[in-house]
Amino acid sequence: MNVLIIDDQPDVVAGIHSGINWDALSIRQVFCANDIIRAREILSNNSVDIMLCDIEMPLGSGLELYEWVAEHFPEIKCIFLTSHEDFSYAQKALQLGGFDYLIQPAPYSAIEVSIQKAVLQIQKERKEKFYSEYGNYFSKREMDLLDVLLNEFLQKQPAEPQNILSFLDTISIKLDPGRSCVLTLIDILEQDTPHPVRDLSLLRSILQNVVSELFKPFTKKLLFCHVHEQVFALILYETDNFTKDQVQIYLHTFVEAASQYLHFKIACYCAHSANFLLLPDKIQQLLEQRSENVANYSGIFYQKSSISQVPYTPPDFVHWNFMLSSGYYDAVRADMHDYLLRQKESGHVNQKMLSLFLQDFLQIFYQILNHHHIDAHGVFEKEYDIHALNNSCHSIEEMHKLLDFSVDYLKSLQISAEPGVSQIDQVVNFIQKNIHQNVTRTEIAHQVYMNPEYLSRLFKKVKGISLSDYIVQEKLKIAISLLEGTNLPVSVIATNIGYTNFSYFTQVFKKVYGISPSEYRQKKK
Repeated sequence: MNVLIIDDQPDVVAGIHSGINWDALSIRQVFCANDIIRAREILSNNSVDIMLCDIEMPLGSGLELYEWVAEHFPEIKCIFLTSHEDFSYAQKALQLGGFDYLIQPAPYSAIEVSIQKAVLQIQKERKEKFYSEYGNYFSKREMDLLDVLLNEFLQKQPAEPQNILSFLDTISIKLDPGRSCVLTLIDILEQDTPHPVRDLSLLRSILQNVVSELFKPFTKKLLFCHVHEQVFALILYETDNFTKDQVQIYLHTFVEAASQYLHFKIACYCAHSANFLLLPDKIQQLLEQRSENVANYSGIFYQKSSISQVPYTPPDFVHWNFMLSSGYYDAVRADMHDYLLRQKESGHVNQKMLSLFLQDFLQIFYQILNHHHIDAHGVFEKEYDIHALNNSCHSIEEMHKLLDFSVDYLKSLQISAEPGVSQIDQVVNFIQKNIHQNVTRTEIAHQVYMNPEYLSRLFKKVKGISLSDYIVQEKLKIAISLLEGTNLPVSVIATNIGYTNFSYFTQVFKKVYGISPSEYRQKKK
């Protein structure tokens, strides 16, 4: 350990330095200072464990110095030395957390005793800190291992049930496999936050802390583990003394708290009570039930809930077929999305319903493709991922994507058969959809199967403005709106409209408006 001696009298410093048996106290190095300015310099550049500090000094008191030390180096122990028997000094020293207070002239033996006490106290605190960190480390390792073993047990992987029971016993969790347990799957459907938690270990810790806090009656009878993706398992064991209604109240409180404080949209799937060894069968049933929740309904769903028992009322596909064949693509698109939204709001969406809807929709889609002499397999091999097609009935969002693709594809068939003006409309649509990116003329030309040079000439002829100037014009419209209506930094606004080079964005803006973006915002205030 290292010691710093501070006193404005050099002879006092020299006397303490030579009069103390530092080796016997296990002190490795002794620093000396005659004012608090030099003391701060030493403290800032060296490792110091104990201070021997005078109180009254010309350039600042020892109390002032220790107040600074307590803020920047709180682990340092300070022994105050003063020749004034002033109670207010002693009181202030103790209030600041001083370790000891000696009246000078104090015999070197008394100073040695005080230093020895400080050394022992530091050793004790460091040992406690070590064991605390050591214990936390192994506690975390235990929880990680428990997470893995529980997951393997619930997923019916190679681990034997006895393995998890033995491990629970080693960490002092006494679980009777013959007694009643309640298994709940917790599925995070959505994180409505600017910075969603992606780290699954952190996500598990957050949820486990919330669950442990809210399920206080079960604190000693609660297991928690990650299952897959953003799905977690909560096991309440030895629940014989709790009714289903009581468990339901706690689950409702958890879902509401997660929504209010974490901004998580959550679905809980709760199984009927069963003994511990039957939980792997229960979790499979709950996972199947989860797969039926394609509309991402939040709330609490009990085993064999009515979520999977919904009717399928098909829309008027004959009318849609006629409208699509007649070129009313956007009207049909809006009608399709509206139909799915109404079904979701009425609770009539599940995997089976989407599967039946998909079959009916593909029937009219293929009919229109056949009219254009296009093979269906070519569309889904080259234009749309076949796996995405198969997954479209697993999620209402994926179904929306398929419908958008299908309508856009049919629309492109008509556009490609029409002359210049319709192609320019398609170019404008593409620019608007990708206004937040840095799209090139070549990329745009590729979308309408045109030569880039010819596209530029045609665009100028139809729109009366060059293609590059039109893109800049549309981007700056958005920039103006954001400058006037938000407090976003100019650099963020530039990025939002596809300018990764901030200086270039400022140059373009100034060329059009005569002033910089910052000056424009200031002018509009």
